[in-house]
Amino acid sequence: LKLIFFLCLCVFVCCMGQVEGWLDVLSEMLRSASVFASQGGPVILVQLENEYSMVSDQYGDDGIKYLKWVESLRNRINCGIPYFMCYGATADLLETINAFYAHQEIPRHRASRPNEPLVWTEAWSGWDDTWCSPHHKRDPTDLAYA
Repeated sequence: LKLIFFLCLCVFVCCMGQVEGWLDVLSEMLRSASVFASQGGPVILVQLENEYSMVSDQYGDDGIKYLKWVESLRNRINCGIPYFMCYGATADLLETINAFYAHQEIPRHRASRPNEPLVWTEAWSGWDDTWCSPHHKRDPTDLAYA
């Protein structure tokens, strides 16, 4: 199972073909419904990958190929709005801040992406719960501080 997960996050052609086919169907449905801002709809951004840089080092050259393939997916979606990734975007895609305390990531983001806007994509009011563990809660003042 670990090997399958590894291959799907890098360059595994049969998975890539399935993702491309699914995106073709989904993007056509969304374009037909005129949901993208370029069509007057409410959707202003499309996220292509999430937090890939947290695992990318273990994939080496295959990880780089995977990211380039993910970047190419925007041509399949073709919706006329900006595309982004959280942590680990390619040079041609916007990178967003994704952290529990976003303000702590602003210097890193400005240093690595000086010409991009500061966009925080995950403002967690809680966290994932696990069985037999206490329920995760976040105080509203802490969230406002973040």
